[in-house]
Amino acid sequence: MFMYMLITNLVCDRDGIDNTNEGWAWMSHVGSFSRSAVNYNAGCKTPMTNIIMSILVLLVLAVATPLFHNTPNCILASIIINAVLGLFDYNAMYKIWRVDMADFIIMVCAFLGVVFGSIEVGLLIAVCIVLCFDSGTIA
Repeated sequence: MFMYMLITNLVCDRDGIDNTNEGWAWMSHVGSFSRSAVNYNAGCKTPMTNIIMSILVLLVLAVATPLFHNTPNCILASIIINAVLGLFDYNAMYKIWRVDMADFIIMVCAFLGVVFGSIEVGLLIAVCIVLCFDSGTIA
Protein backbone atom coordinates (compact mmCIF):
# COMPACT_ATOMS: atom_id res chain seq x y z
CA MET A 1 0.00 0.00 0.00
CA PHE A 2 1.51 3.28 1.12
CA MET A 3 5.01 3.64 2.51
CA TYR A 4 4.20 5.09 5.94
CA MET A 5 6.78 5.37 8.67
CA LEU A 6 5.20 3.64 11.66
CA ILE A 7 6.66 4.22 15.10
CA THR A 8 5.43 1.17 16.99
CA ASN A 9 6.23 2.57 20.45
CA LEU A 10 3.82 5.45 19.89
CA VAL A 11 1.11 3.08 18.68
CA CYS A 12 1.57 0.86 21.73
CA ASP A 13 1.58 3.89 24.04
CA ARG A 14 -1.65 5.16 22.50
CA ASP A 15 -3.30 1.76 22.82
CA GLY A 16 -2.16 1.55 26.44
CA ILE A 17 -3.63 4.97 27.20
CA ASP A 18 -6.85 3.95 25.47
CA ASN A 19 -7.07 0.82 27.59
CA THR A 20 -6.77 2.82 30.82
CA ASN A 21 -9.97 4.73 30.02
CA GLU A 22 -12.68 2.66 31.62
CA GLY A 23 -15.54 2.06 29.22
CA TRP A 24 -14.08 4.22 26.45
CA ALA A 25 -11.16 2.05 25.30
CA TRP A 26 -13.01 0.99 22.16
CA MET A 27 -13.71 4.53 20.95
CA SER A 28 -10.50 5.10 18.99
CA HIS A 29 -10.64 1.71 17.30
CA VAL A 30 -14.27 1.55 16.21
CA GLY A 31 -14.65 1.27 12.46
CA SER A 32 -11.03 1.87 11.63
CA PHE A 33 -10.70 -1.10 9.29
CA SER A 34 -13.67 -0.25 7.08
CA ARG A 35 -12.74 3.43 7.19
CA SER A 36 -9.23 2.58 5.99
CA ALA A 37 -10.72 0.49 3.20
CA VAL A 38 -12.94 3.33 2.04
CA ASN A 39 -10.04 5.80 2.20
CA TYR A 40 -7.75 3.49 0.25
CA ASN A 41 -10.34 2.77 -2.44
CA ALA A 42 -11.05 6.49 -2.79
CA GLY A 43 -7.36 7.19 -3.37
CA CYS A 44 -6.80 9.17 -0.16
CA LYS A 45 -3.14 9.63 0.70
CA THR A 46 -2.92 12.08 3.61
CA PRO A 47 -4.21 12.15 7.20
CA MET A 48 -6.18 15.29 6.30
CA THR A 49 -8.75 13.02 4.68
CA ASN A 50 -9.61 11.67 8.14
CA ILE A 51 -10.55 15.17 9.29
CA ILE A 52 -12.64 15.80 6.18
CA MET A 53 -14.30 12.40 6.52
CA SER A 54 -15.06 13.05 10.20
CA ILE A 55 -16.76 16.34 9.33
CA LEU A 56 -18.78 14.64 6.58
CA VAL A 57 -19.83 11.82 8.91
CA LEU A 58 -20.98 14.35 11.52
CA LEU A 59 -22.96 16.22 8.85
CA VAL A 60 -24.59 13.03 7.64
CA LEU A 61 -25.44 12.00 11.20
CA ALA A 62 -26.87 15.42 11.99
CA VAL A 63 -28.74 16.10 8.77
CA ALA A 64 -29.31 13.00 6.68
CA THR A 65 -30.00 10.32 9.29
CA PRO A 66 -33.78 10.33 8.65
CA LEU A 67 -33.11 9.57 4.98
CA PHE A 68 -31.22 6.39 5.89
CA HIS A 69 -33.67 5.26 8.57
CA ASN A 70 -35.54 2.89 6.25
CA THR A 71 -32.47 1.59 4.42
CA PRO A 72 -32.18 -2.17 4.95
CA ASN A 73 -29.13 -3.40 6.85
CA CYS A 74 -28.17 -5.66 3.95
CA ILE A 75 -27.63 -2.62 1.73
CA LEU A 76 -25.49 -0.90 4.35
CA ALA A 77 -23.51 -4.13 4.83
CA SER A 78 -22.97 -4.47 1.08
CA ILE A 79 -21.41 -1.00 0.99
CA ILE A 80 -18.91 -2.00 3.68
CA ILE A 81 -18.22 -5.37 2.04
CA ASN A 82 -17.58 -3.67 -1.28
CA ALA A 83 -15.07 -1.35 0.35
CA VAL A 84 -13.31 -4.15 2.25
CA LEU A 85 -12.95 -6.34 -0.86
CA GLY A 86 -10.38 -3.86 -2.13
CA LEU A 87 -8.12 -4.75 0.79
CA PHE A 88 -7.67 -8.38 -0.27
CA ASP A 89 -4.24 -9.08 -1.70
CA TYR A 90 -4.98 -11.89 -4.12
CA ASN A 91 -1.35 -12.17 -5.22
CA ALA A 92 -0.26 -12.78 -1.62
CA MET A 93 -3.01 -15.36 -1.18
CA TYR A 94 -1.85 -17.14 -4.34
CA LYS A 95 1.77 -17.10 -3.12
CA ILE A 96 0.72 -18.58 0.23
CA TRP A 97 -1.21 -21.28 -1.61
CA ARG A 98 1.82 -22.10 -3.78
CA VAL A 99 4.37 -22.03 -0.94
CA ASP A 100 2.51 -23.77 1.90
CA MET A 101 -0.90 -25.35 1.44
CA ALA A 102 -1.32 -25.83 5.21
CA ASP A 103 -0.97 -22.08 5.85
CA PHE A 104 -3.44 -21.39 3.07
CA ILE A 105 -5.98 -23.80 4.59
CA ILE A 106 -5.55 -22.19 8.01
CA MET A 107 -5.98 -18.73 6.49
CA VAL A 108 -9.17 -19.67 4.61
CA CYS A 109 -10.70 -21.49 7.59
CA ALA A 110 -9.95 -18.58 9.94
CA PHE A 111 -11.41 -16.14 7.42
CA LEU A 112 -14.60 -18.18 7.05
CA GLY A 113 -14.85 -18.46 10.83
CA VAL A 114 -14.69 -14.68 11.17
CA VAL A 115 -17.16 -14.08 8.34
CA PHE A 116 -19.76 -16.60 9.47
CA GLY A 117 -19.10 -16.46 13.21
CA SER A 118 -17.05 -13.87 14.99
CA ILE A 119 -13.43 -12.89 15.48
CA GLU A 120 -13.20 -15.27 18.43
CA VAL A 121 -14.59 -18.15 16.38
CA GLY A 122 -12.13 -17.50 13.55
CA LEU A 123 -9.24 -17.34 15.97
CA LEU A 124 -10.35 -20.53 17.71
CA ILE A 125 -10.64 -22.36 14.39
CA ALA A 126 -7.15 -21.22 13.34
CA VAL A 127 -5.59 -22.25 16.65
CA CYS A 128 -7.31 -25.66 16.60
CA ILE A 129 -6.16 -26.36 13.04
CA VAL A 130 -2.59 -25.31 13.86
CA LEU A 131 -2.61 -27.61 16.90
CA CYS A 132 -3.93 -30.45 14.76
CA PHE A 133 -1.20 -29.89 12.16
CA ASP A 134 1.48 -29.71 14.87
CA SER A 135 0.29 -32.81 16.70
CA GLY A 136 0.24 -34.84 13.49
CA THR A 137 -3.51 -35.47 13.56
CA ILE A 138 -3.81 -33.88 10.12
CA ALA A 139 -1.23 -34.43 7.38
